[in-house]
Amino acid sequence: MKYLVLCDWPGSSSFDNEIIQGIEEYCNEKDYSLLTMALGEWGSDYQYDKSRNQLYDLINQDQFDGIISFSTSIPLNSDAVKYHKYLTGLTTKPIINLIEQVPKGYSVVFENRKAFKELLHHLCKFHGYRDFAYISGGLDNPDSRIRLECIKEVLTEYQIDLPEEKIFFGEWTIHSGIDGYKELKKFNPRVIVCANDYMALGVYNEAFKDGLNIPGDLVITGYDNISADGFHDLPFTTVKQPFRIMGHRASQMLDELIHQRQIAWCEEIPTKLIIKESCGCWYKQEESPNDSEIQTYFEWAGTRLNQALKEDIENPQRNYLIRCWNSLMQQCFKFSLSEQEILSFFNDVITDWHKNIEDKETLIFLNLKVAQ
Repeated sequence: MKYLVLCDWPGSSSFDNEIIQGIEEYCNEKDYSLLTMALGEWGSDYQYDKSRNQLYDLINQDQFDGIISFSTSIPLNSDAVKYHKYLTGLTTKPIINLIEQVPKGYSVVFENRKAFKELLHHLCKFHGYRDFAYISGGLDNPDSRIRLECIKEVLTEYQIDLPEEKIFFGEWTIHSGIDGYKELKKFNPRVIVCANDYMALGVYNEAFKDGLNIPGDLVITGYDNISADGFHDLPFTTVKQPFRIMGHRASQMLDELIHQRQIAWCEEIPTKLIIKESCGCWYKQEESPNDSEIQTYFEWAGTRLNQALKEDIENPQRNYLIRCWNSLMQQCFKFSLSEQEILSFFNDVITDWHKNIEDKETLIFLNLKVAQ
């Protein structure tokens, strides 16, 4: 039996879970056993992380055949190259690094430019938009730097100005999207391009509160295609990164190295443009929503929300509640309803949430505005 070690950490996202699924699929195909090490953040001064990082001492090259390493195993401000050197100092066994390329280290990364540029050309050429703002990730992240370069390059092709004051630097979170929207709305942009879907969701929630119609008043785009991340088909035009394929391909490359076959230092996995409603495609503004359509939808959504309530009273599952709420909020794209109109349908249900669920952070996160 052959063994692979996966260096991961407890803060992993569902994207990482998709990667792990791809790794597990390959291990099952090739009769490998997989040991996942849930490490702390490398280089952290916190005792919690230091304690978890003692697991590095368990890496015994007599007991495994290769390592797959997530760049998410290090803090965002850290150096992936130094981390890779640290791992190579622990073992002579082959290592595959995911997400970020390291010099003289085998890596699997996403090709970040092509699909994102296609998205931007779609906005500029197909729709003819010319007034842009951008919410970026931090420049310490290589993907963030690439996406910022792309939007500047494409907008320059169309002679569209993107001044520095219309660029907001966030931290990849929904709250960063909220902060970015609040900072950028004074410019009244026609389009806000976001470096990931979480920030796009934050923009959408705040724009919705301001009474804006998406995409009638404001176009929002994202990156990552998080409909697979517990959100029900958020209609953001976005770019899909196939994380499961990345995990499977990384395992295959590691297997080839284990059998001493030559492979390329780095392999790029292509991404794909996903066109949905938020850019204006397939969008039709209705003067007033159809009452029977609204009633049918809300009957369905009410059942879902009540189900969430019953399942989560004793042990609240934050993600499930968020999924239900975002599924509900998504309908503003279709019906152009205000938040208060939506909440009025569910006053009793949401009041029950306030009474029974002690996870107040979840309630705040869901932007529930019902008076207690």
